[in-house]
Amino acid sequence: MPLPRFVVFHPRPIVDATGLTGTFDFLLEFTPESKGPTPQGSNAAADPEGPSFQQAVQDQLGLKLQPRKGSMEVIVLDHVEHPSEN
Repeated sequence: MPLPRFVVFHPRPIVDATGLTGTFDFLLEFTPESKGPTPQGSNAAADPEGPSFQQAVQDQLGLKLQPRKGSMEVIVLDHVEHPSEN
């Protein structure tokens, strides 16, 4: 997995400043943040006391996520309408 794809698992944007190139194959075990009750029948983590995503990245991959301020491009949708029937 390329490092920038971590953004899928983290609530804040992640910028790859490692300088590493290429694709890496690894297994990262962590407990996702809960955003409410777990749906019945879901494949939720077996260990609710497992490491957070940030802690797992540091402990299992040796990478440290550090908060920083910076600029980034975003898309803002400020108005949405149903399509016309024609």
